Amino acid sequence: TIGAIIPTSPTGGNYPVINADASVNNLGINTGAQITLNATRTLDVYGDFYNNGTESTGSGILNITGTDVQNIRGITGGLNINNASGVALDGNLSVLEVLDLTNGTLSIGANTLSIRNPLGGNNANLQTVAASSITVEGSTAGITLPAQVNQLTNLTLNNGSGLTLNANITVENLTLSSGNLRLDGNDIIINGSINSTAGLLSGNINSNLTVNGTGNAGSLQISATDNVFNNFEINRTTGELSIQNDIIIEGVLSLTEGVITTNDMIWIENTDPNAITSFSSTSYINGQLRRCVVAGQAYDFPVGSPNYLENAAITFNSISEATCIDAVFTPGLTGSAPNGLTLGGNEVTGLLDYGFWTIEPTNLSSTIEYDITLTSIGHTNGEATDNHVLLKRDTDADDWAIEGEYSSANSGGSYTDPITVSRVGLNSFSDFSVGVSTEGPLPISLLYFKGEIKNNYTELIWETASETNNDYFEIQKSKDGEHFEKIGIIEGNGTTNSRSKYSYPDYSLNSGKTFYRFKQIDYDGQFSYSPVIHFNYQNRNEQLVLVPNPAQNEVRVLLENDNLINCRVAIFDQMAKLMMQNNFDLKDNPEVKLDISKLPTGVYQIRTIYQTATGPIVGYGKLIKQ
Repeated sequence: TIGAIIPTSPTGGNYPVINADASVNNLGINTGAQITLNATRTLDVYGDFYNNGTESTGSGILNITGTDVQNIRGITGGLNINNASGVALDGNLSVLEVLDLTNGTLSIGANTLSIRNPLGGNNANLQTVAASSITVEGSTAGITLPAQVNQLTNLTLNNGSGLTLNANITVENLTLSSGNLRLDGNDIIINGSINSTAGLLSGNINSNLTVNGTGNAGSLQISATDNVFNNFEINRTTGELSIQNDIIIEGVLSLTEGVITTNDMIWIENTDPNAITSFSSTSYINGQLRRCVVAGQAYDFPVGSPNYLENAAITFNSISEATCIDAVFTPGLTGSAPNGLTLGGNEVTGLLDYGFWTIEPTNLSSTIEYDITLTSIGHTNGEATDNHVLLKRDTDADDWAIEGEYSSANSGGSYTDPITVSRVGLNSFSDFSVGVSTEGPLPISLLYFKGEIKNNYTELIWETASETNNDYFEIQKSKDGEHFEKIGIIEGNGTTNSRSKYSYPDYSLNSGKTFYRFKQIDYDGQFSYSPVIHFNYQNRNEQLVLVPNPAQNEVRVLLENDNLINCRVAIFDQMAKLMMQNNFDLKDNPEVKLDISKLPTGVYQIRTIYQTATGPIVGYGKLIKQ
């Protein structure tokens, strides 16, 4: 068997065409040259092969079938590895048709193998090392990585039908140009750069995602439907990772080092307060964070801006129905500055100028009482330690107000240092900021002003730390938060340095949003107003339809949306303890049936999370088990 080299410019100008089975020893194709291997034809190569030009192969097969180790590189059409001594790449190899691993190993070494079809033959014969790279191109479905391919320098996916892992893998650099990289219950560790333009990463509840390295990692797009992962860790020194689309974490989010930036949402479904660990001033979430919470626990919401951690710490004293909490920090300020807001005789003259927090529950029917601590970093207009107070407003069209009770816990900081403020006993959410006074300290004469909806009335409760010449309180009520009318009088305690508690019951009928405040009048006629509180008096229509309800053994959840992919259902008791949880695939059978026969008799909250083509939908309902 002879060897052959196909030059760039052959004599006569014609490149070879293989129309019958043939054999050759060493075969080289120079730059600009080509060989055509027609359909059903086989060219046996017994020596080394390289192709620096192009190969127009039709459907023919290049059969590497020597007895000693053979070296190959370049471009091939169909390729069959049939050498018990093995074949090694001595450069990059691109296989345009099927790569069959019939006999012997194909060793990639520190080179790149590009494939466009599922591997044929014995997949275990593909050998890689940490310096190897693999590119998956084309559009053919069903391509998987063999289980022994567990470490690569570069993994590139540019195949619209995607790629599936068969084992855990560590890659230095990940490029997702098109298609889904399906982890399929396996883990992926990325130590270098990520370039996800139109390709997606698909996980499931058993998959773990880890991003290590130094500097900015790049952008990673998550599948909109297969977006659930077990654990997610970022350990990116002096860098950030951009996450596109929602990602749901069922286990633990470890913020070891590096900032996660998202225009969508990082969703921690695990209600354990330790489901977020190790956050710091160099590792937090620049974007929206959702945490599912339970009563009696304290949670950190490590959100922030591109430059600073702006942590919100919330202790949930009571929760009437299962819920999650969304938190995001917005740099800059919107709306108006505090308007005529005073505390202890000094006016709240402005806000710390770096930004504000927006914190909301996902279940608006849930009644929540909580304590909150905010820490501001990055502001330039702080004052002395006692000149700050936590403020709250409903929307950026509303005035800022002081709600809840004063708490000295964790409060402190001044000027441009981190400033921490706290309030306790709050019962509504929205925007939060840190108020600042240039007039002097904001002493706490009014400790709190709050209320509670009883069976047939609303009870208003407040407490003062001290009073000076306090004649009486005029209780006022409003439907729009601007125009108030007097509904009652409560006498004050004159001058005292002791704490004083007061209450007022409002037995009048209420509907919609109703606002309360009081006007505190001194003996000399001077007066000041309390913060405004409000309540929503609305019918609490269940968001889910449960049939039957009450139920004994089985209950169905009626679904109105036809565009559902899957559903996760959780049932909680009245203490927000998880009692049972199930997953349902709705693509072929759009019905949710729950076996509740083992649940004790009682009242339960049901939470559903539907996955749709455009993202998750959360629903809530109340179930009576007989």
